[in-house]
Amino acid sequence: MNEAWKDVYNWLTEKSDDYFFTLTTIPLQQAIPAAPLNPNEYLVALPADFYKLRTLDYNSAGSWQPMPKFALESRNNYNTVMSYRFQGENLWIVGGLFNGGAPLLRLGYYPAITPIYFPDQAVDFTANSGLNDAQLSTCQYIEYITSGNVAVVSEQGTGLLAISNTTNTPTNILTTAVTLSNIVYYKGYLYWVQAGNVWGAPFTPTAVAALTPVQLTSTGTVTYMDIQGSNTAYLVEGTVAKSASVSGTSTWTTGAIGGVPASVLAYFTIGVSAGWVTSAGALVYGGATLVASGVTDALTDGVYIYYLQSSVLYRYTISTQLSEVLATDVSYISDVSNGYIGIIQGEALTIQAISTVPDYVISYPNNIVSELIAYQMAMDFKRKQDNQTGMESIANRITELKERFLDVATRDDRFPERINVSQRRANLPGLTGGM
Repeated sequence: MNEAWKDVYNWLTEKSDDYFFTLTTIPLQQAIPAAPLNPNEYLVALPADFYKLRTLDYNSAGSWQPMPKFALESRNNYNTVMSYRFQGENLWIVGGLFNGGAPLLRLGYYPAITPIYFPDQAVDFTANSGLNDAQLSTCQYIEYITSGNVAVVSEQGTGLLAISNTTNTPTNILTTAVTLSNIVYYKGYLYWVQAGNVWGAPFTPTAVAALTPVQLTSTGTVTYMDIQGSNTAYLVEGTVAKSASVSGTSTWTTGAIGGVPASVLAYFTIGVSAGWVTSAGALVYGGATLVASGVTDALTDGVYIYYLQSSVLYRYTISTQLSEVLATDVSYISDVSNGYIGIIQGEALTIQAISTVPDYVISYPNNIVSELIAYQMAMDFKRKQDNQTGMESIANRITELKERFLDVATRDDRFPERINVSQRRANLPGLTGGM
């Protein structure tokens, strides 16, 4: 399907009306330092999602001018109007007659195709668990454990409940008189926050049994706890972010983490970079990047950041700084486990483990695109099977669909000139040098 979608996408970007067109500006000061370069010669990094060039302009004394493409033999003519070629992943720009000031490029391009893929089916822990709505309404914090396919949830004022999706059986594994929060499963142990301290107990998800808990901290002020690996736990004591070493049910000794605001709700790290949620609900990453506001919880799987904002679960991609919706009506989330994240949905009264893969579908608003992909898939399968039967009729159908697509879907029939031909630059008055 993705091979077919790539073929259709390439055809759309060549023939359609710029539905996928993306426009961005790039200061020439961002040019990549590289030697040896002539004066007025630049290498400018292309956007990370760049696929195909559509337009390229430069700002000359406050107005935009189209930038031509130079012939390779003109590569050293740098005392002339700006022009470009591609050099690897960069724009290679020669020339500098932009009438002074800080030059600015305006790049119009088609982004790289977004593959079609779908999340795995959610694991539902409520349909066959036998829990009624009253019981489900008391479930709060959750931890999903892929080993044994178990969801461990806290029930307000009653303790911990382990729900097996394999046996469809809920088991009370701990009874308390206080609310438990921030449940984490790590290396054969279950950890949680209870009355301001971290507790832990051995736990085997494939053989669920009652816990024998041990108190691991004694400050009475812990409001948040998470374990991301490397035997390191991150806590918030009062409002201060701290860390501790994790080793079974040995006592934890916490130490303050530097460079963090004085008041936070949550803390996490990805590599050498840190992120946190401030007491005002600001999700900050890398010490400076504001990801979102109004955030109530955030965690990471070491690659992406997952956060709750107004009962919506988002997945944030650091490289693109884009957030995608994974689920709605979410009241609590668990750590990510093998591509799944546990959620409790408040109004729906459901406990699920959902895939962290967003549901990407084709965004082009025309059903002919889907039909084109279907026929292109049929042709691709026949090629792979070395089966020529019916190939001609399929190819003819693809041609008919392409023609019909242009008839019914195009919004602009002018088809302006594309940037695709190498141009020689004319000498400007007062300039010398071969062109």
